[in-house]
Amino acid sequence: KYALLADEMRLGKSAQAITASDYVRATHILVLCPAVARINWVREFTKFSSRGICSTVLLPGVKMKPTDLPTIVTCSYDLLLRNDVFASLLSVRWSVLVLDEVHYLKEATAERTKRVFGKNGLVHQAERCWGLSGTPTPNNNAELWILCYVFGITKLSYDEWVERYCETVELPIRTKNGGILYRTAITGGKNIPELKALLAPRMLRRRRAEVLKDLPA
Repeated sequence: KYALLADEMRLGKSAQAITASDYVRATHILVLCPAVARINWVREFTKFSSRGICSTVLLPGVKMKPTDLPTIVTCSYDLLLRNDVFASLLSVRWSVLVLDEVHYLKEATAERTKRVFGKNGLVHQAERCWGLSGTPTPNNNAELWILCYVFGITKLSYDEWVERYCETVELPIRTKNGGILYRTAITGGKNIPELKALLAPRMLRRRRAEVLKDLPA
């Protein structure tokens, strides 16, 4: 149901997700991605899917009823913030929800993250949810928490996760009235072997050096 494909860039994560969707005979597929990648996903489905199923891209200014949505829908994370788009997508039971560049959802309090992973988010309307990212932790291990929590990898709270897998330091900040407040800053990671073991059942990651010799030109 939940998986993270974390292969390095240029190793064909979209091709793998499309092939996997074919394999499970997905009837309704929603791809959420950065706006710049939307058209590319249409091309990738045409190139790598063997089923020839109908695909569309949601664009700003286009109004679409839930009944008009085709088998494959690609939507940007930014457009997901539009209430009518979100409502339309939420009305469909998706076979597969693909979260391209899933690190875009690393901030648990961000509105787009809530619309995917929140109590009433799209993840609850999907039979399967697959995250794709060559950089699942752009800055630190805290950015993995929301994904791991929703995917059932951990039951730790955010603060417990940070305490377990992040090195931190308390930085003093002077307030306007001359007082001192302390802010927790993440400076590195810890318990990395344990974290890798925790992720292993749900995460697949290959590096270019491992597989480049097997890829086409």
